[in-house]
Amino acid sequence: MIMGLHKCFFFLSLILFTTTAVRAESCISEDCFPSQVTFEGETLPLIGVGLSRWLGFRLYTAALYARPETASPERILEPSPKRLVIAYQRDFSSEQLIAAGEKQLAKLGAERISALRTGLDAINAKYQSVKRGDRYTIDTHPSFGLAISLNSAPSHRYPGDDLASAYLGIWLSDAPVSTGLRKNLLAIPE
Repeated sequence: MIMGLHKCFFFLSLILFTTTAVRAESCISEDCFPSQVTFEGETLPLIGVGLSRWLGFRLYTAALYARPETASPERILEPSPKRLVIAYQRDFSSEQLIAAGEKQLAKLGAERISALRTGLDAINAKYQSVKRGDRYTIDTHPSFGLAISLNSAPSHRYPGDDLASAYLGIWLSDAPVSTGLRKNLLAIPE
């Protein structure tokens, strides 16, 4: 009888441990994101995840990793290590991605866009079309500025904190592409 209770306890513990291990990632729709990432020698926790929709269609899910002390709406665009992962739920051509980015960046105003144009053109020249399941990773770090990679391929780096801030601002500024997505990424309570 006691041996049977020990076995029962062991299996219950195993189930609880397994359940806890599954929580090491956060899933939205069919996309899962780990609870933390490491790059440039620093481990960044997952701040939030969100789903972007347009007319009811799921476009992409996204996850934001950052230092907790810089993940507030007031500080998120300051130069600091951050990673934004975008997992696409449908196919988009590189032209569609570029047009959407340019439309959002136009909110910065002509003068600021002009100052960033060389960097933006370099980013646009490297954009590739995406298929459902592809992931773009956007990293920022004061040591290099902005880095963008598709599906874990070697990243393309673009110097400048202002370019990094403007580009992440597409999703995280006060005038983002989606306020609901921004709230989810920054874990802002409703």
